[in-house]
Amino acid sequence: MALANSLSPAGIRGDSPIHAEPAEEALLADVALSDAPSSARAQAVRKLTSQGILLQVARLDKDGGVRALAAARLSDQAALTHIAKSDVDWRARAAAASTLKDPLLLAEIAEEGLDCQVREVATTRIVDQALLARIAASDRAWGVRKVATARVDDQAVLARIAASDPDWHVRQVAATKLGDDSLLARIACSDPDWHVCQTAAASLGNQALLAHVARSARQWRARGAAVAKLSDQAVVAEIAAKDREWPVREAAAAKLVDQSLVARIARADPDPRVRAAAVRKLSNQVLLAEIAVKDQDRKVRAIAAGLLTDRPVLAHIANSDRNRTVREAATQALLQGCAHT
Repeated sequence: MALANSLSPAGIRGDSPIHAEPAEEALLADVALSDAPSSARAQAVRKLTSQGILLQVARLDKDGGVRALAAARLSDQAALTHIAKSDVDWRARAAAASTLKDPLLLAEIAEEGLDCQVREVATTRIVDQALLARIAASDRAWGVRKVATARVDDQAVLARIAASDPDWHVRQVAATKLGDDSLLARIACSDPDWHVCQTAAASLGNQALLAHVARSARQWRARGAAVAKLSDQAVVAEIAAKDREWPVREAAAAKLVDQSLVARIARADPDPRVRAAAVRKLSNQVLLAEIAVKDQDRKVRAIAAGLLTDRPVLAHIANSDRNRTVREAATQALLQGCAHT
């Protein structure tokens, strides 16, 4: 849900207003206050600068979207207060809330507004941490709780939200703001939603905890996110050889340095995508030639051929491989070799 962004003053206004000459301003006012199609009235409102005309439009236009455009450009706080409380269209109320300055009124709207869209916009203007914590914990709409959570700084509050909010969107936002690696590791291994697990794993910095998550998380995306941040080559090698999901093994293979381990995976992994990741790390020309000729997967053979420098082997592959993609990769490697000689 991105209502808070779309209903900010900039989101409602669209492009920056173009300041009109006096004669044009009068014409724009005529259009804005007329019975022209709502699209024409909206275009006029976007260019108007007269606060008086904008106020008339914000109060009287029959289209809620046009009233919202006008309200978003008003500076009269009393008028904005009236619109925020009484307009029948939530878009106009949200637009007014997006530029209100009264913290008490914003707090009232954020906690008691009937429409979640309006509460969400008001919450983006709240700075009171106690109020934000209350909204994050209790609002009935997950979009409002998410906006509030994104503005909460208290780590204890964030920890409670990350552990207990019923919606994964909210828990995910809380996880991005947590600084406790032990808690992040627990979330990465146990949250029921993979989005949250992945986010928590990606937020970790402690290498021992990253290794634990890479080995133990139930969600493979969390294990993959942990692998991406691992620096311990022994753990990376273990994951590359043993993880049950190919994307995790692929991520680990792409980080391997030890050429003997790379060679083992390039030859033996059952998934061609993992073998391809390992082949890209190989430097041994003899092994590259073997894979370019013998691997059962055309993409793996093509990658290996593209890394070869042995011209006789490349010529053999370019002439005899059963797949055109592999032959073309070998031919391209030959041509590049010629260019460098």
